Formats: sequence, structure tokens, C-alpha cells
Amino acid sequence: MAAELTLGAEEELHLIDLATSKLSARAPQLLSRLPPRNYAAEIQRTTVETNTEAVGSLAGLREELIRLRRGIVDVAAAESLGIAAVGTAPMSAFADFELTATGRYGRMQEQYRLLVDEQLICGLQIHVGVSDRELAVQIMQRIAADLPILLALSASSPYWNEQDTGYASIRSIIWQRWPTAGATGWLRSAREYDELIADLINTGVIADDKMAYFDVRPSAHVPTLELRTCDACPLVDDAIAIAGLFRAMVRAAEQNIANGRPFDPVPPPVHRAAIWQAARGGLTGMLLDNSRHPTPLPARRAVKSLLWRLRPQLHELGDWDVVKELVKNTLARGNSADRQRAAYAEGGRLEDVVSLVVDETQGPPGGPQPAVAPLRRYRVRAGDEAVGPSYRPRPVYGDMVEFFRRTGEQELNSVKHARREWIDKVGMTFAVDGEKRRFSVDLVPRVITPHEWQALRVGLVQRARAIELFLRDVYGDQRIVADGVLSRELVEGSPGWRAEAAAAERHSPGADHGLRPGS
Repeated sequence: MAAELTLGAEEELHLIDLATSKLSARAPQLLSRLPPRNYAAEIQRTTVETNTEAVGSLAGLREELIRLRRGIVDVAAAESLGIAAVGTAPMSAFADFELTATGRYGRMQEQYRLLVDEQLICGLQIHVGVSDRELAVQIMQRIAADLPILLALSASSPYWNEQDTGYASIRSIIWQRWPTAGATGWLRSAREYDELIADLINTGVIADDKMAYFDVRPSAHVPTLELRTCDACPLVDDAIAIAGLFRAMVRAAEQNIANGRPFDPVPPPVHRAAIWQAARGGLTGMLLDNSRHPTPLPARRAVKSLLWRLRPQLHELGDWDVVKELVKNTLARGNSADRQRAAYAEGGRLEDVVSLVVDETQGPPGGPQPAVAPLRRYRVRAGDEAVGPSYRPRPVYGDMVEFFRRTGEQELNSVKHARREWIDKVGMTFAVDGEKRRFSVDLVPRVITPHEWQALRVGLVQRARAIELFLRDVYGDQRIVADGVLSRELVEGSPGWRAEAAAAERHSPGADHGLRPGS
């Protein structure tokens, strides 16, 4: 039987108290005013789950996600709450967990303890219609190697317990602690899959097939193949890009099965390593290719390779133009983890990160339009202070970028020429192996934000005090020479040595007392 290739999605959404930016455990109150067909409780009272209707196209799925988000936004707004579709809420803390009061969740908390108590995470599940379970099990084996790429695109959980974890998706790392998370290992048939589930239930480790938390699985409640790898995505369009790629992956695997093409299953330890890599670096790190013996390659290259490899299936499904554009946009602006860290870098406040993810979740599907247009011809490099990975100037540089845009090329060249002349005139040089080189001065100033200054200030003050103490000593008592740290020849033979300064220091008030407190 051929796969139906319908689409559906489940989104888990954090509830955010807009006054405090913290999680709010008011899901039961909101759910009482929402239709149960499309909205459901989760294990934590700070989360609401949405379930779309089955649709036949990406456009239909997009409309469903927007509709369901709008429904909960309208109800939440009356309670001064917002929603955030991210793997972890930036200001969540362990103490925020409140268990949803049902017998099932109570039993889970009793059995799994800390795993449940720290389950402040939200994911995105994509469903593709594959009602033939035999076919579904075969397909899920073949697409496993590409799942880390989808995780990297979705990564939206760099912050957990109010700190930067160093991961793009800490949600997936937390999720891997469940005994049935990850890959199933090689299975030859639906019967073997069912036997695996039965064995897990018989061990007492899981209660039923709904707790088979594999990265991809035949759904436990609808006739679909379900992707469970991804973080929740604040921008609807990022979720649609992932859905389009996933459906094309399913179709490609179906075709390969029909054509009798063999494949080498990914060994579970390699698959786990690939998922970890995607969780660690997201789109800024390395991913593994899909060769027999995988090798690392830059994440963005891996995404583009997958996109072009799936081009025939995307064309067949009518999704090529849409998915190509959405993937290009995601790579340009970065995933949610990238955008969250950029927001924190601007002001140094997690509250700003919370505002970002709430605004993106509740705003336009493709995200708000930037105040400053992208610099399409700019060469973006890692660590650029002024321009982010989306070619968009960071907010504090907006006015400056517009100034340079208005300035003509002839005027800029004139200013650059004047800069070189001034540097040569005042002798602003430095030496490398005896060779004098011109000291380069950038015409674009480095903007230091208030929170960056707070971090820099400590080191700069310490440096200034150290230099002052050194100068007072070498032009005064020269204890650094007497202690053998530096030789007299090196100090007094330096090109910058000024003998008259030594005389001035000896006659200055308080010369014998070192640096005065507070100076």
C-alpha cells in the first residue's frame, strides 16, 4: 500500500506570565475554555498541546498551526499570559514544575521522579500519513540518518534553569534521558517493532505504547509516521520547512523501498552521536553526512545537501519552491537558538529573550520584518559584532548602517584616504620583527552596549591600574628591576623610555607611597 502522505502536527506551547516572564501553571484554566478536539493537557501545568487536523498540503498545515495558535493566544491574553513555542522557556527554573493532576501523570511522576520533575520542555511532532505499519517501520529505518539535520533546524532551547547551557537544543539532551528515547535499532518488520514495544511494556519500564518515545515511530493513535526529534519552533514557517523536508524524506524512502534499493542502517551509537552533535551546535556547528562511515561537515552545508537530495520528491509533492525558500530564510536568520542568543547579547537580559520568543510565536508566521534591511552583499563572519548571520545589522548598529548607506562611494573613499594620511602623519604604527606597520583604524566604531560595558569595565579598570602601578615603579623605586623580573637594560633601553619622566616621578607628591586607593 502506498503512503497517503497527509500532514499533521502537534505543538507543545509554554505558558508565559507576561508580567514576570516566568512560566505560568494555568493550563487547566485555559483548557477549560478551548475545544478538546484540538487542545490537550501535557504532563506539566505550564504547557498546552495543540493538535492540527489532517491536511494534504503545507499551506493547509500552515493555516492549521496559525489557527490553533491564535485560538490559545486569544484565551491566554485575557489572563495576561503569552505562549512560547520553544524547546525550553528561557526563564524556566526547576521550581516551576507543577504536575497535571491525572492518575496517569501521577504514576509517571512516582516511577520516573527527576525525569518528570524537570520535564519543562516542549517539542514539535510532525505526522505524515503512512497507514501501512509494515511500510512505516521500513521507512523509519531509512530516514534515521537525516533526523539530526531536522533537529538542528528546529533547535530552540539554549537556555534552561535560567542559564545558557552551551547547547542549541538542551531539550533533546533532557529528552534522551527517557528509557525509550532515541533510535530503535535495526528492525526488519512491523511485527518486530510490536514485539519490541511488548517487551518494553513487560519489563515494567513503560506502561503502554504511547511511552515509546523514539525519534521517529509509527504513531500510537493515528495512522501516521511521527517525527518526534524536534524542538518546538517559535516561527510557524520554520515548522513548515521541517514538515516539508520530513514528508519528502518519507516519500524518498518509500520510493527506494519500492525499487528494492538496499541501505545500511545507522548504528545506534553513531545515530546518538549525530543527534548530540546537532543538539550541541545547531546550525553553527558540525553535522554528520549520510555516508556509510559518516564524516563531519558544516551544518549549513548538510542542510543544503539534504534539500537538494530531496528535490525530486519535493517537486513531486509540489513543495519545492516553498521549502527551498523557507530553508533559505532559516539559514539566513539562524534557528531560534541563534536568535535567542543574539537577543541576549543586545541587552544581557533573559527577559528580552522571553519577549522575543513570545513575539515570534504570536506574530507573523515568517517573523517580524527587521527595522533595517539585510546587507545581502556583506561577508558575514563568525563573531561579527555589527551584522548577524541573517545579513541583518544588529539593532544597536541600525542608525550607523543607514548613515553609511546614505554616504556615497566617492565620499567614503575620500574619508578612507584622509584616514591613511592622518595615520602616517602622526606615526601611528606598530612593529613586527623590526618592521613598522600602519595601525589600521576602522571607520565603523565598535558599539559597546551597557551590559557589555559592565563586563568589560572590570577588566579595563584592572588593566589601567596595573599599567599605572608599573609606570610608577619603573620611573620610581624600580622594584621590578631589583626583584629580577625585568633587567635595567630592557627597561631603560626601551625606545619608549623617557628619562625626564623618572625625574618627575621622584619629585611628585606621594611618589614613595605607590598608587593611592581609589586613584
